[in-house]
Amino acid sequence: VSQSRYFFETRVNNVGFKKSIGEYVIVVQDDQVITEKGWNFRMQKPFNYFDDVFAVTSRCAHNWILNPQSQDIHDDTIRDDRWCDILIHCDHANAPNWNYNLSRDVFAVRGSGIRGPLMINLEDLKKINYLDEAFAPCDTDDHELMFRAYKKLGKALWSHC
Repeated sequence: VSQSRYFFETRVNNVGFKKSIGEYVIVVQDDQVITEKGWNFRMQKPFNYFDDVFAVTSRCAHNWILNPQSQDIHDDTIRDDRWCDILIHCDHANAPNWNYNLSRDVFAVRGSGIRGPLMINLEDLKKINYLDEAFAPCDTDDHELMFRAYKKLGKALWSHC
């Protein structure tokens, strides 16, 4: 898949976000089918109880840690010819030892998450100027969005387990 596909998707999502009204926006990817009744109300629960929620995902989410072995840690040059490994993900929400018998009302704080379904606070999204259309490396514009939300607003992603 070409890089232009991802930039197109980023731009199209921003068009939808900018035309949206209400408190939250939800992105559901075109290859997903949602059959759970009331899923959107369940995803809204962290927003109702905590002040530091930027977004909630009900799919794959990651926590990130600094990779001390990264060759990029002290490199000020920008490269786009290979994957940068300054951060590595840990404590993956879908890890083999994850307890799948938890209640559907259990959520966890994560660093970033793959879109879909992804519920985002619309006012906060406006404050950080939506998805970055100039910087959407590969398919990670949503990861970059979560890092900006945390850095600029002090708000986090919650993962629906």
